[in-house]
Amino acid sequence: MKRNHFALGLISFLAIGCVFWKTVKADVNPTEVPATSSSQSEAVTSSSQSEATSSTTSSSSPSSSSTSAVVPEKTVQKFKNVSIYGVNVSGLTVDQAYSKINKQAANYVYIDSKKKVSYKHSNKISKIISKKTVQSYYNKQAKVKSSVKKIIFTNTKLSKLAKSLKKKYYNVTATYKIDGDTYHFYSKNYIKSISATSTKNVSVSVDTAGIRKRLNLINSSEATLTKFRFKAPVGKKTYGKTVTLTNVKFGWDVRKAGLTDATQAVNKAFSNGKNTTYKLKAKYTYGKSYNGTTGYNRTNKGIGKNYVIVSLSKQRLWVVKNGKVVANFRVVTGEVDKHQTTPKGVHYLLGKQTNATLTGPGYSCVVKRWMPFTLDGCGLHDAYWRSNWSKKAYIKDGSHGCVNIRPSQIDLVWNNVKTGEPVIVY
Repeated sequence: MKRNHFALGLISFLAIGCVFWKTVKADVNPTEVPATSSSQSEAVTSSSQSEATSSTTSSSSPSSSSTSAVVPEKTVQKFKNVSIYGVNVSGLTVDQAYSKINKQAANYVYIDSKKKVSYKHSNKISKIISKKTVQSYYNKQAKVKSSVKKIIFTNTKLSKLAKSLKKKYYNVTATYKIDGDTYHFYSKNYIKSISATSTKNVSVSVDTAGIRKRLNLINSSEATLTKFRFKAPVGKKTYGKTVTLTNVKFGWDVRKAGLTDATQAVNKAFSNGKNTTYKLKAKYTYGKSYNGTTGYNRTNKGIGKNYVIVSLSKQRLWVVKNGKVVANFRVVTGEVDKHQTTPKGVHYLLGKQTNATLTGPGYSCVVKRWMPFTLDGCGLHDAYWRSNWSKKAYIKDGSHGCVNIRPSQIDLVWNNVKTGEPVIVY
């Protein structure tokens, strides 16, 4: 029994071993492996590798879709309750604010006739502010407390410019000199407006018509061609009362070219903001002359320092020599009732003669000193025959037109006058 059991076990073992060997041999036989098994294996590997790579990449670098979801957008810089150079930029970005300011902000100073300052915009100026400056204002406003309702950034350059313009242009004096007299023109009275973008780019509007009008008035008051004005002596005082004569034989006036030249000089001074002195030249005058002169730029309106003055109303005569009164006394002039009044005006001594015979209708007399000053026979002379030397004598008992002088006083005149010197009767 034991041998039978052993034999049966051995047979069973051998049978199982044979089957096992056949199975292993069939698994490794190439002819029995499908042709596609190799490529399929590679595809799977590649896919696996790709998935692995993709998995590795995903873990190290998030995709773009993952970025937008994870990283927040960059904050846009916008102004809040801010005004820059007078332009409201609230809610604008730096770029938007930069564009708006350059299109709307004031870029020049304007000062009107009342000296009121305003700031205006001109499209001719393309750039008012730089983007860098706008950015700096944004940075500053970010540091301001939120409780502040409005933040204002002003253009200090314009306010400083306005101040300098006022100081320079409204304190100019133009001095006008004519025939020894001086007049002043002040820019503050003639500037109509000032506009400027800088101290080097200034436009000044001047009241040229106003300047010309005043110059006309001055020239008219100074000119001696139609109205001769001078200071007559009073007592021993050489320059006293101002006297005006309309009937003169010489004098000067200002040409239109002179008026234009003076106007331009004053205008230029105000436009440039610089003081100036303008003296009217003789070439800009014209008139009637005696002895080669119209009297312009001569002492005491052309009569100089040596002259004789006769007052018809006061019936007095003055002799001025070297600017001082050397004789002053009563005289008798032409008779009023007979219409022989001594002619008013600026005359000149035509000569000096001793022991001269004077003749006229109904008279002939010899005088010791004869000094004629008109071509029709009026002059200064002694009158030995006269007894009436009263102040009213000339009305009914005056001369034939000459100036009668006491014989005792005639040499005070004779010794202090020369031919060609003025004799003024007023």
